[in-house]
Amino acid sequence: MNVTLLEPGGIALRPEIGTVALINRALPAPGEQQKNRLEAIVTMEGINEDKQCRQQMLEGLNHTLMQSPRLRGKLTGLDYIGNSSGTTFPTPLGWDTISKICQDNNTDALIALETYDSDCIITHATGNVQVNNQFGIPIPSLQFFATQKIIIKAGFRIYDPQYKTIVDQYTFSYWRTYNSQATSLGEAISALVGRQLAVNETSNEAGAFYEKHISPSYMNERRHLYTRAGNNELAIGSRMAIVGNWQEAEQYWKDFLKTSRKRKDCGRAAYNLALAAEIKGDLKEAKDWISRSYGIYKNKEAPYYQNTLNRRYNELMQLNQQMMSPDSTR
Repeated sequence: MNVTLLEPGGIALRPEIGTVALINRALPAPGEQQKNRLEAIVTMEGINEDKQCRQQMLEGLNHTLMQSPRLRGKLTGLDYIGNSSGTTFPTPLGWDTISKICQDNNTDALIALETYDSDCIITHATGNVQVNNQFGIPIPSLQFFATQKIIIKAGFRIYDPQYKTIVDQYTFSYWRTYNSQATSLGEAISALVGRQLAVNETSNEAGAFYEKHISPSYMNERRHLYTRAGNNELAIGSRMAIVGNWQEAEQYWKDFLKTSRKRKDCGRAAYNLALAAEIKGDLKEAKDWISRSYGIYKNKEAPYYQNTLNRRYNELMQLNQQMMSPDSTR
């Protein structure tokens, strides 16, 4: 089954930073704009495409921050000239500029998109697939397959105006593929998503991907839940858990352990109780139940879940630091 868990981000910001201004500081220098126009002709890029895509990246970041339990973003709409290279960080912004942006937007820090580069690679292949002819008989048909791979390379800086420090400088790559199939190569390529739209969508997703670096975020993870047909407490508890009633499920499994003498089923009930404890955020109790599942009832799956709980315990230590309130540091 899928469970939604809060997972730590890649960095810990000081607790007082709760809002961040978002700016685009990846505009090319004036001397580079003519070069970009020539490149647009050669590569079929739109002249304003990269500017739109940078904005899409910031919008993707801002939209994801709306769901963050830790940070809130504010799109400023501000554009600043950066470096002539798409992958090299420019000289840091001046602190007077940073302080003014944060004051004007009532934010605690500033996040700047400072490097940005996009690339589009189209490849193709052929192969035979089975299709039905007019009589319903499967026959081989030559098909052309086209793949469009969009690659985004970006770099962000986080500026803290109160302490005048760059608290993080992070670069990453993000990619997405689009596929099509047709009876001719031209048709297959024509059926691909338009380049502008593809780069916009991938940039937006890349912004959302970056949010996971700066803030805890909710993620879906797979967990095993033992289920069983019938009406005993183990089976009823499992059905309760499936519909999200973990409190009642927990009680049914505990009642089952009081009366059952079947070692295998008891091991499964203890395993499920470990999962119930993880769901409610009590990892100490979860590790206790999974220890009983293996130590007393010899459940063979328990050691694997024990490793998962150990990882979650380490993540919880990071989360406690990242979710620390400002009052706790005083």
